[in-house]
Amino acid sequence: MLKTSRYPVIDCIRGCAIIAMIAYHFGFDLNMQGYISQDINHNSNWQVARSLILGTFLFVAGFSMALATNQNIKRRLIRLVRIAACAVLVSIGSYFMFPDSWIFFGVLHFVLVGSLICWLVMPYQKLLLIFAMSILTIGIFYESPVFNRPFLQWLGMMTYKPITEDYVPLLPWLGVMMIGARMGQWALTKSKLWLFDYKPSSIIFPLQWLGQHSLIVYMLHQPILLGALGIFGMVFK
Repeated sequence: MLKTSRYPVIDCIRGCAIIAMIAYHFGFDLNMQGYISQDINHNSNWQVARSLILGTFLFVAGFSMALATNQNIKRRLIRLVRIAACAVLVSIGSYFMFPDSWIFFGVLHFVLVGSLICWLVMPYQKLLLIFAMSILTIGIFYESPVFNRPFLQWLGMMTYKPITEDYVPLLPWLGVMMIGARMGQWALTKSKLWLFDYKPSSIIFPLQWLGQHSLIVYMLHQPILLGALGIFGMVFK
């Protein structure tokens, strides 16, 4: 059994990803408000940055799930309910802001579904990496018009990217979460958790705090950024 499911180094890594995410979204907001001119949806640099940020989040999410195997079912369900509630709020909010491109399956929707699937398959440790690599391969290289249908778009494997402000399809991203989960299991079974017991300096405590409160930061950062840009525009435009 684990003493705790929180490890400062893991929280700091998640905190770094959060800062990168905020920077990415700030660039997106600047572009949307006309302060800069970038083809964010097609420019390779922006797309690579998004993939790296998202991949880090999902890998750490899978890793953390493995470290939290001592949590009881009630705590896991409470976490899922919170994520589900936030995902619904994101969908509703995005519908009012972007009715033609609202978020129907973004990162929180994915984390909810991906977590449920990972919990179901994590007992099959020897097969987990095979599952992960298969999902990655299929999700990256296979596509079919069948999955263009609205009720199947959340799965991925479409022939085009749907019109939505945030899209994190189950394939291939579930493979990244599963790889994280398998690496977390490896750390547990091989007694490698000492690698993550390091206590970071108090100087980088803000990173740890961001990692510990990633959900609330995710929910609040865009309203704060958009509000600040709105005030800036009223004052200086």
